[in-house]
Formats: sequence, structure tokens, C-alpha cells
Amino acid sequence: TAGDVTVRVSVVKNAGLTQPVLYQGGRVMTVASAKTYEGAIELATESMYALLLSHGWQKEEAGWLMSMKCDLAICQTVDPQVTVRAMLDEALL
Repeated sequence: TAGDVTVRVSVVKNAGLTQPVLYQGGRVMTVASAKTYEGAIELATESMYALLLSHGWQKEEAGWLMSMKCDLAICQTVDPQVTVRAMLDEALL
């Protein structure tokens, strides 16, 4: 199906993040690709953890929050690498 899409992209310099961060529909998402699901999950969750820390969460509380509220989703598996996203409600930041 053909269609037009408008995307707004912002670069945040010196944020200290290694993976893309997306904000959409009240959710914040970190996205990562790796050769294995485990590798992609590790990268996406580490990036989400770093994002929480950069927003003032303490290490222990950020870990607890992620264990209770962080959702993971597989984005794609057809490339040589798989892509995973970690998601939290944006209000938690």
C-alpha cells in the first residue's frame, strides 16, 4: 500500500546513549539490533536503563522499574541481525 509519512527527527548531542530512542503515543522506546535475540535484548535494555539514569533515577530503582514495567518487542528478524525494542510509559521518565 502506498502512502506518505512525515517523520520528525531530533539529534540530542552528548546524551551518552548508544541506541536510538523513540517517543510515540506516550511511550519511550530504545531500539537495538544484534546477531542474536539475546544480544539485541541486552543492548535495548541497557540503553533504556541508561536513559532512566540520565533522567535522575537511582540505579536500584531503575532496575526495579524495568523489571516491573519495561516491555520488550521483536521488531524484525529478516535481516542478518534481529531488532528488539524496550518500551516504558513516557510519564515514568
